[in-house]
Amino acid sequence: MWGNKMAIFTITSRSIDEAIVLNLAKKDVTIGISYFEDETGRNISDTADVLKEVESFGSNGILLSADILRRDQVNKTIDEFLSHFKKYTTKKTWLPRRGC
Repeated sequence: MWGNKMAIFTITSRSIDEAIVLNLAKKDVTIGISYFEDETGRNISDTADVLKEVESFGSNGILLSADILRRDQVNKTIDEFLSHFKKYTTKKTWLPRRGC
């Protein structure tokens, strides 16, 4: 049921968002995790930890840097995600919703 499915998440509330991401990773969903680059580097560190957990379940994943409040960055993130996992998108069964 879940084979060849893909999802992009922005983790804002680690406990809830992380639980959803990891549940999907257990079902072999390819995961993109977007994060906003902050001055402390905490966001990239936290999302990198989640990506390691995603990969520990055998699922594919990628970190995507983006300010989700900017439409151009959302579009760039979707394009980067689809380009990175091109081998999974040869049969387009859905079209990504562009922008916010």
